[in-house]
Amino acid sequence: MEVKEIASYREKIDKGNPSLILDRPCREGDGILCLSKEDQQAMLKLANSVKKEIKSFIPASGSGSRMFSFLFQYLNKADEKTTSQTEHFFSQIKDLAIYHFLPKSMRISIEKGDYDTDEVLRYILGENGMNLGSSPKALVPFHFHAPVVFNALQEQILQAQNIHSQLTGVHFTTQEEYQNDFEGSISALSKLVNIHLKIDYSAQAKETNSLALDDQLNPVLDSKGEYIERPAGHGALLRNLDSLKADYIFVKNIDNVQHWDHHQLSKKWWNVLLGTIEMARMQMKQVLETENWSAFESINDYFQFVPDSTWRNWDSSELIAFLNRPIRVCGMVKNVGQPGGGPYWVSENGSFTKQIVEKAQISEDESQRRIMIRSTHFNPVMLVLCPNDLNDNHLDLNNFVDDSKYFVVEKTHEGQNIKYMELPGLWNGGMGNWNTIFVEVPIQTFSPVKSVVDLLDPLHQAKTKD
Repeated sequence: MEVKEIASYREKIDKGNPSLILDRPCREGDGILCLSKEDQQAMLKLANSVKKEIKSFIPASGSGSRMFSFLFQYLNKADEKTTSQTEHFFSQIKDLAIYHFLPKSMRISIEKGDYDTDEVLRYILGENGMNLGSSPKALVPFHFHAPVVFNALQEQILQAQNIHSQLTGVHFTTQEEYQNDFEGSISALSKLVNIHLKIDYSAQAKETNSLALDDQLNPVLDSKGEYIERPAGHGALLRNLDSLKADYIFVKNIDNVQHWDHHQLSKKWWNVLLGTIEMARMQMKQVLETENWSAFESINDYFQFVPDSTWRNWDSSELIAFLNRPIRVCGMVKNVGQPGGGPYWVSENGSFTKQIVEKAQISEDESQRRIMIRSTHFNPVMLVLCPNDLNDNHLDLNNFVDDSKYFVVEKTHEGQNIKYMELPGLWNGGMGNWNTIFVEVPIQTFSPVKSVVDLLDPLHQAKTKD
């Protein structure tokens, strides 16, 4: 990084997180579509007719260690809270997929209630056992499909094959050191089922890394006198996403995958969202080809892209540019207490856009906090993207990033406080200038796994037979 760049970088970090100006939360009928059964059927029919190439993009580079944080804390220094959590873990351990990887003698001891708690935990977490404390979340055993167990990676592939006939491949982002483990996991799956999708990977590009600064905003050096860099957040994955060159791209997090017995609802809603984006693009293309700008009004009334007060001030060239932006359809669930951001109408330079906003981007101003409290929906749990213009030419997605929506992060490195800048989040500022449609999807399509005990949720368990 050159001196001039470091000066600009310091200035941004010194300012802290840029705050957005929220006008109001997106709600049903005001930025969020709640599709009727008839509309859902229409979208499904349209999705079934899609003949364009579809790929799935799944960020999977995250560590699984946080899933087991309370167990680490229990082993290191048990307190009342971690003891209670660990008791809960052991009371239902036999319902977890990881149980089937324990040695037979250990399972017999657990059955009898005569086991060494620390020994079992060290086997699950340590490198002399399952080593889940150091594994990517993608490789953590998630679901028991009697008589076999699938990890999150395998379950994602298994279900991707069943979503749509035009879905040709799944792309995982990963850390390079785990690619062989990923390939081994896929090889094991291929011995059980026929994998007809192309599976590939990419790592977050090191050149997107962010420079670490100290409290005086000076670059932090390592023992070799070299700059310390940190990964710049999931916004850096835009480059990986842009490389796919598919007509449509399905995006979801690695841990948001239900047990196969419950996957049909997610399959349905993938196709509802696909039909929605196909319908929007067909109608927008007709407006573009006929230059019937007044027809945009009815399209906008339905999909709720922008307020009338914003688009009515555009001339024809501005409307053409708007129509030819990349487009995303975001499946949004009602917020039932999960941490994270949500969908809002954001005011900027006299116009309003729909954005996915993280809590860190919202100012401490009381009026802004009250708007946040009125929010009804959570971050997107599934996204269908089209990175092309209306003539199916691939767009450079870097041209549609809102670079002003970066994040400032403060952490410690070897006991020293550091600050660095993360790029605008992938579905935050990273897609800040995309056309956006929010569609409410059922809460049953969302089953995140933040803790290992989340895998006890019914959506992660096989259905019981009557």
